Amino acid sequence: MIAFKSVKWGWIKGLLLDYPITFIPFFTTKLDKKEKIKHLKIWQKTMEFEKIPHFSEEIPQKVPMSIEKLKKIGIYPHRGNFLSGGEISYNLYMKSEELPVPDSDSFHYESHELKCTMNRGKYYYLHDQGYFYPGAGKELRIQTPGFFN
Repeated sequence: MIAFKSVKWGWIKGLLLDYPITFIPFFTTKLDKKEKIKHLKIWQKTMEFEKIPHFSEEIPQKVPMSIEKLKKIGIYPHRGNFLSGGEISYNLYMKSEELPVPDSDSFHYESHELKCTMNRGKYYYLHDQGYFYPGAGKELRIQTPGFFN
């Protein structure tokens, strides 16, 4: 935590003016719940004080993100939409009848089977078979300023 407090957040905030990004906490070590809450409070106070775009909590793995979070990091609505003429990529899953789902409000990849992968109107995986389209890929270049490399 000492290393976190020594970061020059003011400098980072200044660099974000040209290329805004959202900071998300991530713990590389296992912490007990009390210690994690303490670190998250320090994180939140620092980010709010510096007025840096951020999430207050870690992003849980294997759980769909809310629309609000997708908007905050710039994915929604720019990276896929259901509008006429829009492009969307998605995966469709079917619940596995063998495994009970402990929490019906959340999505558990372990209890779902991938049935279909669509990308720009073409299926890449359907009925347990993958499909390949030569030349279908598209290079996506993301320009990042040198100070983030």
